Amino acid sequence: MVGLGPPSHPQNNSQLTKERLMTTTQWPKLLIVSWLVVLANLAQALEIYSFLDNKCQVKEGIILGVTDTQIELLGLGGQFSTLERDEVKHLAIYNTVDNPVVQIEDHPRLRERLLEIYVRNTDEPTFVGWPVKFVENLVIFFDIRGKTHVSELFKIRKIRPYRGPKLSSQTLSHSLVRLSYASIVTDCNLPGKDEAKSDRVRATRMLGDQIQISEFLSQFENGFEDVKSFQERTYVYARPFLYDKSTKLGFLVSDDYQLAPKSLMPMYFQWTKGREFRFQSFNQVGSVPVEYLPTVEPLMVFRSDLKSHVFHATFVGNLNALSAGTEYFTPAQENLPFDSSKPSFKAHSAASINYMALMGGDWGPLSASVGTYFPNYMVQVRQEFREVLGSKLAPLFRVMFTGTNYRIRGVVGQTRLQADSGVVDTQVSRHENLSVVGYLDSFKFDSEYLRVGIDYRVNPELDLTLDQLWLNGAYQETLTTTSRNSMDFVHLITQASVRHNFGEYVALRVFLNFFKVDEDYDFSGLSESDSTSELTYGGTFEFIF
Repeated sequence: MVGLGPPSHPQNNSQLTKERLMTTTQWPKLLIVSWLVVLANLAQALEIYSFLDNKCQVKEGIILGVTDTQIELLGLGGQFSTLERDEVKHLAIYNTVDNPVVQIEDHPRLRERLLEIYVRNTDEPTFVGWPVKFVENLVIFFDIRGKTHVSELFKIRKIRPYRGPKLSSQTLSHSLVRLSYASIVTDCNLPGKDEAKSDRVRATRMLGDQIQISEFLSQFENGFEDVKSFQERTYVYARPFLYDKSTKLGFLVSDDYQLAPKSLMPMYFQWTKGREFRFQSFNQVGSVPVEYLPTVEPLMVFRSDLKSHVFHATFVGNLNALSAGTEYFTPAQENLPFDSSKPSFKAHSAASINYMALMGGDWGPLSASVGTYFPNYMVQVRQEFREVLGSKLAPLFRVMFTGTNYRIRGVVGQTRLQADSGVVDTQVSRHENLSVVGYLDSFKFDSEYLRVGIDYRVNPELDLTLDQLWLNGAYQETLTTTSRNSMDFVHLITQASVRHNFGEYVALRVFLNFFKVDEDYDFSGLSESDSTSELTYGGTFEFIF
């Protein structure tokens, strides 16, 4: 038998199929890489522009600014010049890799356009230059030394106007460039137009249609506006992105000693949205401690922080008692961390909120905001339980200073509540099934809290936090029988925490709390003063997505 060809081998066919599959799956990646290479090469090539007006006058150089009516240029000889936008009849574009500018002659407008660019967290700018070209998301800068820099805007830390002395007109390292006008179709007598062969650089693109010229210049105008807008935002953002970018699912572990009821769902979820120097948001839902509240203990909350330009806002809502004036401690008496039926129990006090809302503005590292919150406070002596409800909004103030790797914050709030005649259930609660109407004749409650703290990032894997909370409260009531009860309390709480990231997907945070609680009460015939000190611990185990 005569064979018509070599026998087929299943192994070779399988290998060929795999190679074809690899080629099919890899070509999109190769296309993306090729496109990035093209963009990089295009960005590195400096463009020179030659403008011909209706009077056969030629101006050539690098574009430094475009407005509705005018074009500003840095000439190849280093002089600043302008021309009217509506007088341009022809536009030629040339590409060169080397610096074509001989020197830079000082001019007030050149200094006004000049920018200090900070790419890293340093006190000195990375370079000083002008934006001269815009390609996709890239901006090309030409600096005062004749060098070209390519950067994505969102990777720049800040942009500031030039604050240095007058520009020195020293000769730059350059390559002499002569432009060819042979491709321009015009009756004007242009230099080198009739030369058949020369060493002049020929145009890579020609625009003679007024609509095309207008669209081309509008792209520059938009690019300069984008840089200006970005420069403004670097003043009002302390960092490119203010919040933790990680999406996390956390599980909570806490000590037995607590002032507030323990959460029935000890877990939380957090996520962020936004871009550097633009709209940003940070959100949490679940049982988590919030650094602005009059308690350091975790609450079942929904939290949202927003940042957009100079404006910022914060909202924190207690999901177990979200509406203003809603009872929180009363329905959770069985979950309170003490047994009031025991003879050893005497008194207890605690704080929580319905919700908190803050709004304010930022300028650089400084942040200030005002807002309101509806707090809930509980006091209990023996079997006598009272919850003072958030029946009236309370003022709240917050200030923060945000550095490169730290944030210092302070919050102060004040509550003033009272009823002089006839207390109702929307003001004070004593039990789910018992009303205060006909039982309490009047009450008065005053409280203030101050909370300060610092968050410090040692490195990307390690974060430290230290908080100090001071809470003061004074409750007085008069029963319909004219009997009087009162309770004053002071909470001084210190909280320290350490968070460590173990790789990219797991983090562990450990809390250490020191409670110093002083209570002075005269309630139902029991008049005493108590002081309690407790050291507790807690932590979270986080999965990072």
